[in-house]
Amino acid sequence: MEKFALDFDDAYHYTAAETYELTLVSFDSDFDRTERGRLNKTNGVVEFLTHLTHHKCTGLHVQLTH
Repeated sequence: MEKFALDFDDAYHYTAAETYELTLVSFDSDFDRTERGRLNKTNGVVEFLTHLTHHKCTGLHVQLTH
């Protein structure tokens, strides 16, 4: 995605998030340049995962990227 200067794997994940209206959870700061942004350890991922754990959410797919 030239618009946000993302490499192939970041663009792939960003496009999937856009298509399916998902929230990106990543430690990769490249997503900060995008319109969707990201959740990370400093802006909510801990709270987000705690929420999922307390509400016994199932079917969560997490892909960790660096």
